Amino acid sequence: IKKLRLEKMMTQSQLSGDQVTRNMLSLIEKGKAVPSLQTLTYIAGRLNVSTAFLLADEREERMLKKYCVQL
Repeated sequence: IKKLRLEKMMTQSQLSGDQVTRNMLSLIEKGKAVPSLQTLTYIAGRLNVSTAFLLADEREERMLKKYCVQL
């Protein structure tokens, strides 16, 4: 999430919006908290990616990027 947030030049406050606290987002990015599916879906929407993209491992992420570019 952090990598994608930085690629999109967003601050934690911008990404967290009104449904996730900046502190919670920080904990999620550090791997110290596990977001609920609802929170993950919200974050994915704010980053303009699918929830599956955030759940994918690196190999799957490359495949998703390739597939989405081809669409």
